[in-house]
Amino acid sequence: MTEVSKRQLFTGNAQDLGDGRASMQARCGLGMVVTMEHDSKDVDFYIAALPEGVREIFAAVRQTIANLLPEAAEMIKYDMPSWQLSGRPVIYAAAWKHHIGLYPVYYGDAAFEAAIGPYRVKKDTVRLVYSKPIPHDIIAQIVVARRAQLEAES
Repeated sequence: MTEVSKRQLFTGNAQDLGDGRASMQARCGLGMVVTMEHDSKDVDFYIAALPEGVREIFAAVRQTIANLLPEAAEMIKYDMPSWQLSGRPVIYAAAWKHHIGLYPVYYGDAAFEAAIGPYRVKKDTVRLVYSKPIPHDIIAQIVVARRAQLEAES
């Protein structure tokens, strides 16, 4: 079974085609419905299925992460984009109706927590709401801290 989302996205419905591809029916523009078939593990497909506005925000978040992790493997894991180094996840990002979630965001030193604190909603989750400017500097701090943690564990 592929890792295609079995839940309804707020942009449409993903359906497993049974061969590693997915069919996404997404609402766009003037109420038109577009059906796309693509590899279900492709982050480009994930982003293309997002509504206009969210798509651009998520693409910018993706670029921030990619700039910090140029050698990372980018893939879909647990129905969301993931960036991995040596098979170990550095960060996951998911687009939701009102925010982008970043996971896992573990606790750090006092300075890290002071910066991340306003965005933390659970012990390992950061929420970046669309109604406020996306803090790319915070994303960078999270990615750098997580990478350092993984490197220290190696």
